[in-house]
Amino acid sequence: MEVGRALTKAFLAIVAALAILPQHTADGGWQLRAYALITSPPNEIGDTFAGVAGVLAFLWIIVTVWLQSQELAEQRKELSATRDELKLTREAHQKQVNILEKQASIYEIEQKDRAEKRAKDQFDQMLRALADLVGNEREWGEPWVPSTTRPHMLNLGTSVFNLKDPQSVDEAIKQAVSSSQHCHETLDGYFASQTPFSKSGKMDAYIACLAFVKDVMGLYDDLGPDQKLRFDFLGLTQLSENLRALLEMNIWLESEAT
Repeated sequence: MEVGRALTKAFLAIVAALAILPQHTADGGWQLRAYALITSPPNEIGDTFAGVAGVLAFLWIIVTVWLQSQELAEQRKELSATRDELKLTREAHQKQVNILEKQASIYEIEQKDRAEKRAKDQFDQMLRALADLVGNEREWGEPWVPSTTRPHMLNLGTSVFNLKDPQSVDEAIKQAVSSSQHCHETLDGYFASQTPFSKSGKMDAYIACLAFVKDVMGLYDDLGPDQKLRFDFLGLTQLSENLRALLEMNIWLESEAT
């Protein structure tokens, strides 16, 4: 707007300057252009003012277009600045999202590690209890001994948990797996050869032991990868199958099997 006003004033100043300039007359004299305009016919006066108005209108069209171009340039700058701000905002938001995702991932890993640690501690406790249980000979009653065995050779009979001084919990359990498997195979041999043998009591103790082994096995899904490998290495599944097979055999005293 200031530019338009300045151009208008400059143009009117030029018109005014031209109006006060002298000009030759037809009779060889001089007169001011303004006086010549005033004394001109009305149609010439109108044409003169129309020409001045047309020039002013043209100037204002130019000024308007120029002002609009300036406004559009400012708007483009503002839009560019807005886009830059939005880009920075998106980048900052994405960084926050990435940080939150990393924190969530770390939290999940920590939660998983704590859960696996709790499961391992419980696994260790239950394995120690199981090792103590299978190592307690008084829990399991007498071994199954063939009727043809002489009294001084009772050690030739078979028992489920015949452990030989295990040096660790894991070794005790592995011996229990091997011993129970050997006991099952030996008793199968007695039946196959129709060898009579003494039946044993304590069936309830073996049922309780099988239930405890199943409780230990129930921890498998919560264990970490290393403890799952340990679980498989110990052969707890095989121990469970051995005990179940023994409990299904006709080797128990009737008072215990009912």
